Amino acid sequence: MKTTQSILAVFLMLQVVIAGALFLQQRSNASIRPDGKLLDFDASSVTRMVIEDAESSVTLSKGDTGWQLPDYSVTVPADKAESVLDNLASAKTGWAVANRKESHEQLEVAEQKFNRKLALYEADKQVAELYVGTSPGLRRSHVRLADDDDVYSVALNGYELSTDRAQWFDTSLFSLADVKSVQLQDHTIESVEDGWKVTTPDGETPEPESSNVDKLVNQLKSLRVTDVVADSDADIPNDSVTEVLVKNDNDEFTYRFYQADDNYLLKRSDQDAVFKINKTDYEAIAALDLSTLVKSPEPAEGDSPNETDQK
Repeated sequence: MKTTQSILAVFLMLQVVIAGALFLQQRSNASIRPDGKLLDFDASSVTRMVIEDAESSVTLSKGDTGWQLPDYSVTVPADKAESVLDNLASAKTGWAVANRKESHEQLEVAEQKFNRKLALYEADKQVAELYVGTSPGLRRSHVRLADDDDVYSVALNGYELSTDRAQWFDTSLFSLADVKSVQLQDHTIESVEDGWKVTTPDGETPEPESSNVDKLVNQLKSLRVTDVVADSDADIPNDSVTEVLVKNDNDEFTYRFYQADDNYLLKRSDQDAVFKINKTDYEAIAALDLSTLVKSPEPAEGDSPNETDQK
């Protein structure tokens, strides 16, 4: 009897030891966050991204010449598009912060309420769709895959997923590093050894007002666009256009400026699309008073300035 009791006591102690070991192992495992990938896809094979918010969307596509806004044939710098894909490819999930549908709207990852919705495609095949919501911390976002209820806190900056077209292309794409000549309303401005030479339509070469010529040229050098608004200028009435021919060391470009309602627009000969510019730039070039580019004639000897003006 005592032998049986001793054996049972040993078994009981073994069970207690095993249970304790399992409990400690579970606690140890629980302290380690899972580190799985958010998405399993080949970033280099993605050929299209569609980004949406509640009011608008933007599509980026990759072709033989790189990334672009396909609706406008405007080039997107490769690093901007590829940065999004690289971040998604390296994003880790950790533990889910929520897994109930009731929490999706609160974290703004619901089908009807989201900060951003992102879809990735390889040709016509969708390879991923996800919702990006509120931010739980610096450069982190709550993210939910479209076919999953789990919500994760992911190292993803929602600011990079802009639906603003102007955030995806180079707004200084019309800026010129060097300007050799400008032809504006039949006036020609040329860079010469000692400054500028202005030639009027009748062939005269009055003395230039160098500071104003410099302002015009610098305006062209630093010209920026604020948005892309159309894929061509086919509907622009010719009588509303101011054309400016600009040459540098290697190329020449024709700029076409015009106003449509409250918008100030620009088309350049090397781009298919029409862009928006601000009013200040428009007035500094297209609506320029050409008389300010040359110095006023000196009054004749013996004449007062008022007498000269009256002649």
